[in-house]
Amino acid sequence: MAYGSVQKQTFSFGATGTSSSIAVGAGELVDFSVSGTFVGTLQIQRRKPGDSTWLVIESHTGAAERVLRNASNYDMRVECSAYTSGTAAGYIETSGERGV
Repeated sequence: MAYGSVQKQTFSFGATGTSSSIAVGAGELVDFSVSGTFVGTLQIQRRKPGDSTWLVIESHTGAAERVLRNASNYDMRVECSAYTSGTAAGYIETSGERGV
């Protein structure tokens, strides 16, 4: 993964699980979107490059759209940490552009 490049990971959760990660450079904008009818919890997570510990930065229990600004180089992913029913589908993406 290259920091500062366009990256997108799509996901579809019908059980607990984790998406693949994207590399997000310092100052880059990250777009997160989830839709569907589901009962569960999705977490947006990040970790510093080379770290093994993922930290939760946001949790969502329904449809959501967010734009986040990254302060440093991070790997980011989405985890379905709790699941009861339905399907949650969406993406996490960076355009490689820096926000203002």
